[in-house]
Formats: sequence, structure tokens, C-alpha cells
Amino acid sequence: MDKQKLIIFKIEAMKKASLIVFYVLGMIMVCSVGKSQTNIDNDKQIISMLKKFYTEYISISSETNVMSEKKLYSLEKRYCTDRLIKKIPAIVDETDADPFLKAQDAFKEDINTLSVVKSVKKPNNYIVSYGKKSKIIIEVRVIDNKGQFKIDGIK
Repeated sequence: MDKQKLIIFKIEAMKKASLIVFYVLGMIMVCSVGKSQTNIDNDKQIISMLKKFYTEYISISSETNVMSEKKLYSLEKRYCTDRLIKKIPAIVDETDADPFLKAQDAFKEDINTLSVVKSVKKPNNYIVSYGKKSKIIIEVRVIDNKGQFKIDGIK
């Protein structure tokens, strides 16, 4: 009889252990699905933000008036980190082009060809492209800056 009780005890212990393992695995799956949904939501939010930034940036850049420089700076302050803003003059000197456009000027028609997608190679990076005849491609790094997504790097 003692041998039979021991076998029953082991079977019950294995059942409990199996339940615990399945519970832990289930919780891990729920947590990972929640994180991936958050990442998808963040990507959508960032892509929307970048489209809005580039739409405004191209629109202002296509203007030829004295106020456009002030408008662009104001836009940069709203959408970019201070660290990136400090680097912009050096990038312009080095490339002789606007780093956000990879060109010296832009046209309102470029807005119609604007595209933003998440980079598959680098986390936190997005590929912005525009242009009909020749596609201009800009790689942009976005970070969470105190709960707000901001552009932190540009290639």
C-alpha cells in the first residue's frame, strides 16, 4: 500500500509541476505579445510623426522667403533632439546640403512621393524617401525623449 501511495503522490506532484510550467509559459507568451503590440503601436506613431515632420519641412523648404529659416528652426526644435540640432551646422558644412532633404532645395510636389518605413536592419531607424525622377533616401534615428519621440540622428 505504501508503494501505491508513493506512486500516486509522485503523479500528483508531476501534475502540479506541469501546471506551473504551463502557467509560466502562458505568462511569458502574454507578456511578449503585449510588448510586440506596443512596438507596433510605437512604430505607427513614429512613422506618422516623421510623415508630418517631412511634409511640413518640405513645404517650408519650398518657400523662398525670409521667414522660412525661422519656421524650419522652429520645426527642428519641435521634432529633433537638442543633440541633433547642434550637429546640423557641421553636417551642412560637410555636405553642402540640407541634411533632412539630402539636397539644397525641395519642391512641394515631393510631398506626394513621401514614404516612411521602419528599417529592417537597425532598431529605432526609419527610412524616409521622396522624389519622382530620382529617389532621395534618408535614414533617420528616432528616440523616446521624455515620453515624446524625437529625431536624434540622420544619415
